Amino acid sequence: MTMFDRIRNPFWRGFIAAALYYGVAALVFVLLKVALPLRDDVYIFFVFLPVVLLAGIIWAVVSLITIRRVWRRGALLVNVIVILLTFWLVSPKPPVFPKATTNPVRGELMPTFNKIDDQRKFLSDYQKELKSWSVHTEELDIETEFGKTHIISFGNPQGKPLILLHWFYSNSTEWKYMAPFLQERYRVYAIDIIGDMGKSYAYNPPKSEIEVSQWFNQVLDGLSLNKVSICGHSNGGFQAMLIAQQNPDRVEKLILLAPAAGLKPFSFKFYLSSFGTAIFPNDIILETFKNSGTLKANQWSKEMTEMLTLSFRVAANQLRVYPREFSDDELKTIKVPTLLILGKEEMIYSPAEAAERALRILPNSKVIMLPDCGHAIPFDAPKEASNAIDSFLSVE
Repeated sequence: MTMFDRIRNPFWRGFIAAALYYGVAALVFVLLKVALPLRDDVYIFFVFLPVVLLAGIIWAVVSLITIRRVWRRGALLVNVIVILLTFWLVSPKPPVFPKATTNPVRGELMPTFNKIDDQRKFLSDYQKELKSWSVHTEELDIETEFGKTHIISFGNPQGKPLILLHWFYSNSTEWKYMAPFLQERYRVYAIDIIGDMGKSYAYNPPKSEIEVSQWFNQVLDGLSLNKVSICGHSNGGFQAMLIAQQNPDRVEKLILLAPAAGLKPFSFKFYLSSFGTAIFPNDIILETFKNSGTLKANQWSKEMTEMLTLSFRVAANQLRVYPREFSDDELKTIKVPTLLILGKEEMIYSPAEAAERALRILPNSKVIMLPDCGHAIPFDAPKEASNAIDSFLSVE
């Protein structure tokens, strides 16, 4: 049988068609990789796997159903080979880094960065931003089995302990404008969430909601704190809700600043903007993304903006637990007094619907809606949010 005869054979026609599909897909994505500033994790998990592989799986299923048609068998063979190779070569589990503060292979390079120059620029911006704070701060690190957790501490040494958890793709420098209003009455510990874009070193990042809770417990133990009030913003709010559910004995009061997805799922509009930012983080898209979440973009310093840019463009975020909507039964397990603060211009979901669900389900909750405020509450309304927190925590 000649090569021409093989091409005319139905089996080989199906084989060649599927092979051409993956060949063209590989070529297209190589060109995209050259043309667009895609990080490797975004390239694989946001583009190749959901688009190319999903289409291949659907094609394989259709071929299996119509297996009696000979050319379908050829396509099925190629699809099965590619799918199996993908699952073999691309681990579905997140990378786990060695349990040591210094990775001997990466040297001083943190898990969240791929290049040392990018990391140095980021850490320089972090320190410059911290030096611009109007309050005295101390930096400390707590070792946990999940990594070294970095903390910015400030405020009254004799004050009530207050934990701050920041939003996604950020770090504890976001509390700059709220710090002056919290320092007098509270001993504040602003934690760089392990795996996110701060100075915490995640060499074994939490991979489940239970592990997030275990990490937090180990941080409290390292700080010699038994029971604390927690204030979480966005993803920090989601994590604070997790912790309050799983560790009620360690949470005195809970403050949620626009918590991510815990009360309401993300809107389709937010998904679109987030996906676009992750895939093509150029200056215009990043600026649009930033402005969509804040009404006071002028509050963002050059360093804060540069950290956001580096986080989306060149960093390798190690977060493995993402926000989700909690069920009614899960929310009912949060028994501690809870303060929910929302901006009327919130963009990740309907603030009115989130407020209604909180008041209806959370057994001991209070809601404050801030006018002229978007998702970035620590930037848009730092004084108003801090005063609300102070009033809430002052009630015995």
